[in-house]
Amino acid sequence: MGSAHPAGFRYLVHAAGGPVAAAEVHTDSSGKATLLANMNYGRFVEATSEAFAKLENLEQVRAGSYEARLLRFSAIPLVSIWLKSDSGAADVIYPLSTVPGVVEAEKAYGADEFLKAILPLAKQRAEGPGLPTVP
Repeated sequence: MGSAHPAGFRYLVHAAGGPVAAAEVHTDSSGKATLLANMNYGRFVEATSEAFAKLENLEQVRAGSYEARLLRFSAIPLVSIWLKSDSGAADVIYPLSTVPGVVEAEKAYGADEFLKAILPLAKQRAEGPGLPTVP
Protein backbone atom coordinates (compact mmCIF):
# COMPACT_ATOMS: atom_id res chain seq x y z
CA MET A 1 0.00 0.00 0.00
CA GLY A 2 2.94 2.21 -0.72
CA SER A 3 0.95 4.88 -2.53
CA ALA A 4 -1.69 5.19 0.21
CA HIS A 5 -1.60 8.50 2.02
CA PRO A 6 -3.48 9.87 5.04
CA ALA A 7 -6.28 12.25 4.17
CA GLY A 8 -8.05 12.67 7.48
CA PHE A 9 -9.95 10.91 10.21
CA ARG A 10 -13.27 9.10 10.31
CA TYR A 11 -15.26 8.97 13.53
CA LEU A 12 -18.22 6.72 14.18
CA VAL A 13 -21.04 8.55 15.94
CA HIS A 14 -23.07 6.34 18.29
CA ALA A 15 -26.49 7.04 19.78
CA ALA A 16 -29.15 4.84 21.33
CA GLY A 17 -26.78 1.89 21.48
CA GLY A 18 -25.57 1.81 17.91
CA PRO A 19 -23.80 3.67 15.13
CA VAL A 20 -25.87 6.39 13.48
CA ALA A 21 -23.31 8.30 11.40
CA ALA A 22 -19.69 8.68 10.43
CA ALA A 23 -17.98 12.06 10.48
CA GLU A 24 -15.01 12.60 8.16
CA VAL A 25 -12.48 15.26 9.02
CA HIS A 26 -9.84 16.24 6.47
CA THR A 27 -6.34 17.14 7.58
CA ASP A 28 -3.54 19.19 6.09
CA SER A 29 -0.05 17.86 5.36
CA SER A 30 0.97 18.34 9.01
CA GLY A 31 -1.96 16.24 10.26
CA LYS A 32 -3.93 19.20 11.62
CA ALA A 33 -7.71 18.91 11.24
CA THR A 34 -8.85 21.56 8.80
CA LEU A 35 -12.36 20.66 7.66
CA LEU A 36 -15.38 18.62 8.67
CA ALA A 37 -15.75 17.15 5.20
CA ASN A 38 -19.00 15.26 5.58
CA MET A 39 -21.40 13.29 7.71
CA ASN A 40 -22.23 9.88 6.29
CA TYR A 41 -25.42 8.04 7.14
CA GLY A 42 -25.02 5.33 4.52
CA ARG A 43 -24.49 1.58 4.54
CA PHE A 44 -20.82 1.78 5.49
CA VAL A 45 -21.56 3.25 8.92
CA GLU A 46 -23.07 0.09 10.39
CA ALA A 47 -20.79 -2.11 8.27
CA THR A 48 -17.74 -0.37 9.77
CA SER A 49 -18.96 -0.84 13.31
CA GLU A 50 -19.79 -4.52 12.70
CA ALA A 51 -16.40 -5.07 11.04
CA PHE A 52 -14.51 -3.80 14.08
CA ALA A 53 -16.53 -6.13 16.32
CA LYS A 54 -15.57 -9.10 14.11
CA LEU A 55 -11.94 -8.06 13.65
CA GLU A 56 -11.27 -7.71 17.37
CA ASN A 57 -12.04 -11.43 17.75
CA LEU A 58 -9.48 -12.63 15.18
CA GLU A 59 -6.59 -14.46 16.83
CA GLN A 60 -4.04 -12.49 14.77
CA VAL A 61 -5.55 -9.19 15.89
CA ARG A 62 -5.88 -10.21 19.54
CA ALA A 63 -2.21 -11.23 19.59
CA GLY A 64 -0.90 -8.09 17.84
CA SER A 65 -1.02 -4.33 17.88
CA TYR A 66 -2.63 -2.47 14.99
CA GLU A 67 -3.61 1.00 13.86
CA ALA A 68 -7.05 1.02 12.24
CA ARG A 69 -7.25 2.82 8.91
CA LEU A 70 -10.00 3.25 6.35
CA LEU A 71 -8.80 2.30 2.89
CA ARG A 72 -10.79 3.84 0.08
CA PHE A 73 -9.87 3.60 -3.58
CA SER A 74 -10.72 6.36 -6.00
CA ALA A 75 -10.38 4.07 -9.03
CA ILE A 76 -12.60 1.19 -7.91
CA PRO A 77 -15.76 0.95 -5.77
CA LEU A 78 -14.21 -0.56 -2.67
CA VAL A 79 -13.99 0.49 0.97
CA SER A 80 -11.99 -1.59 3.45
CA ILE A 81 -10.67 -1.46 6.96
CA TRP A 82 -6.90 -1.70 6.96
CA LEU A 83 -5.33 -2.87 10.20
CA LYS A 84 -1.75 -1.63 9.91
CA SER A 85 0.53 -3.61 12.19
CA ASP A 86 2.49 -1.60 14.77
CA SER A 87 4.73 -4.56 15.55
CA GLY A 88 5.87 -5.87 12.19
CA ALA A 89 3.17 -8.54 11.95
CA ALA A 90 1.16 -8.94 8.76
CA ASP A 91 -1.37 -6.22 7.98
CA VAL A 92 -5.04 -7.18 7.74
CA ILE A 93 -7.38 -5.84 5.04
CA TYR A 94 -11.12 -6.32 5.61
CA PRO A 95 -13.40 -5.26 2.73
CA LEU A 96 -16.79 -3.87 3.67
CA SER A 97 -19.79 -4.80 1.55
CA THR A 98 -20.55 -4.02 -1.35
CA VAL A 99 -17.40 -5.23 -3.12
CA PRO A 100 -16.24 -6.07 -6.63
CA GLY A 101 -16.44 -9.79 -7.41
CA VAL A 102 -12.69 -10.40 -7.05
CA VAL A 103 -12.75 -10.03 -3.26
CA GLU A 104 -15.17 -11.23 -0.64
CA ALA A 105 -16.81 -8.82 1.79
CA GLU A 106 -16.23 -9.38 5.48
CA LYS A 107 -13.20 -11.60 4.94
CA ALA A 108 -9.79 -10.85 6.40
CA TYR A 109 -7.04 -10.69 3.76
CA GLY A 110 -3.30 -10.33 4.02
CA ALA A 111 -2.04 -7.22 2.21
CA ASP A 112 -0.31 -9.15 -0.61
CA GLU A 113 -3.33 -11.38 -1.25
CA PHE A 114 -5.65 -8.36 -1.27
CA LEU A 115 -3.51 -6.32 -3.65
CA LYS A 116 -3.12 -9.26 -6.02
CA ALA A 117 -6.92 -9.66 -6.12
CA ILE A 118 -7.73 -6.00 -6.83
CA LEU A 119 -4.86 -5.20 -9.22
CA PRO A 120 -6.79 -6.33 -12.33
CA LEU A 121 -9.64 -3.96 -11.44
CA ALA A 122 -7.26 -1.07 -10.96
CA LYS A 123 -5.60 -1.80 -14.31
CA GLN A 124 -8.99 -2.04 -16.02
CA ARG A 125 -9.96 1.37 -14.63
CA ALA A 126 -6.63 2.88 -15.68
CA GLU A 127 -7.04 1.62 -19.24
CA GLY A 128 -10.48 3.02 -19.91
CA PRO A 129 -13.33 5.20 -18.73
CA GLY A 130 -16.00 4.03 -16.36
CA LEU A 131 -15.93 2.09 -13.15
CA PRO A 132 -15.87 -1.67 -12.97
CA THR A 133 -19.26 -3.06 -12.07
CA VAL A 134 -20.09 -4.42 -8.65
CA PRO A 135 -22.37 -7.47 -8.68
